[in-house]
Amino acid sequence: MAIQMTVGADTISETNRILAWLYRWDELLDRELINPILTDKPPLPRPVYALEDLGVRTYGCYHLGLNPVGLEDQITLNIRYTQPSRPEYAVLETVAHEKLHLKQQHQGKHPYKGGSNTHNREFVDMAEAIGLHPAPVKGWHLRPASDPFRSVLERFGIGQPQVEPVEKSDKRNYWTVVKPSGRSTLALWECECVPPQ
Repeated sequence: MAIQMTVGADTISETNRILAWLYRWDELLDRELINPILTDKPPLPRPVYALEDLGVRTYGCYHLGLNPVGLEDQITLNIRYTQPSRPEYAVLETVAHEKLHLKQQHQGKHPYKGGSNTHNREFVDMAEAIGLHPAPVKGWHLRPASDPFRSVLERFGIGQPQVEPVEKSDKRNYWTVVKPSGRSTLALWECECVPPQ
């Protein structure tokens, strides 16, 4: 289900802001992380970005073939899981993951073919080379990204958020951000009404 663009100017403005942010980071991620993986290959084509409601189980996806308007290489992010609902670091981790699918499709030795595994050994090796840690076959990330991904983002002003440790059996998203301990951010409210006599 596509995001409804008719709900108002605020929704359109926010969508445009997120898309502009994605296109800026797309170029930077290519230059700093994705293109250096296979240095004997030409730079990747620029993908088309889309924001849609993909349901609760999906952060993003790489669209194989032509999209509905005839363009190739679409990366769709789940509008539910963009900023501010997820940290920028986590959103960019999803973007880098989907860009690796694009890289593998264009330049890999074992791109996806119908019925095959989209998170095969080649994909996992490319992901580990840039600091992402996807589970083979399944594709979900086992832990937050590390170097060189972390260093690149920190150099450009996005630090890795502190996250709670998650047990293997715990079904929570590992991006549950730790709440700072100490002083409450809640304001004390006291009723100024006169008590009954």
